[in-house]
Amino acid sequence: MLEGSSRTLNVKLEKIIIPMAKGQRSRKALKLAMDFSREYGSEITAFTVKDSMRELTWSDKVHVVTSAYKIGKERNIKVIPKVSSNKSVKAGIVEEVKGRSYDLLLMASESRSFFSKRIFGGMVDYVVRNVNIPVAALSIKTTGYPYSSIIFPMSERLNTKGSLSMALAVKKAIGKPLYIYDLRFIDRAPQHGFRLLNDNLDRIIGAYGGDINLVRVSENTVPENFLKSELTREKSSLLILGIRTDNSGKVKVPSEVRNLEKSLPTDTLIVKK
Repeated sequence: MLEGSSRTLNVKLEKIIIPMAKGQRSRKALKLAMDFSREYGSEITAFTVKDSMRELTWSDKVHVVTSAYKIGKERNIKVIPKVSSNKSVKAGIVEEVKGRSYDLLLMASESRSFFSKRIFGGMVDYVVRNVNIPVAALSIKTTGYPYSSIIFPMSERLNTKGSLSMALAVKKAIGKPLYIYDLRFIDRAPQHGFRLLNDNLDRIIGAYGGDINLVRVSENTVPENFLKSELTREKSSLLILGIRTDNSGKVKVPSEVRNLEKSLPTDTLIVKK
């Protein structure tokens, strides 16, 4: 954590909720949450919803979250299994988040359905729009974990201060290098310019560990081509992108974020704070 007299670079990770389903996608999100727990002492709730409109036995749903509990127990990590019933899975997730004091919703999605004309598409879109806590949505394209490095494009078009906080938290949790690529030249009307990072880089390295690399990128560079080259060289990296809400609470996703998530060959963590 980095604190100043009037500025704080931090993400609260005391209570994390993870929507669980069959398959490996939510398991990957669970692995990341467990790394958070080891570093920050996070309490994890493995949550699933039984769709009351479908004929699916409770045992199927219970098995998903109890498996997460058992994995946590083997690793001495507190995982709370929880199942609820609702008319739809997405409504059940939103209802659970609104009714409890969670700090972060960490959820996984297939890459091919993560972004659509409706920003996220399907369940993830609905949840991100309707919960009032920070969300980290993991768009999965690869199978490896832990990640070999974390990639953070520094630009207000592509990221936020909240997503920078998340990138630092991931870096400390998994103990891998963080590469911060300075792409601020693409910002049309910068507001904060990530001054907190630039003014406190030595303190940030002291708080989050070494292997934080700030790389200046030429203004003649095409960001998408540059990142694709770096991600091809850095195998099994995690790309961090950030989105924000406007004054009316609507989620805003710049076209640059949408295009990067679709085109780059890596897992992407989309952060909304």
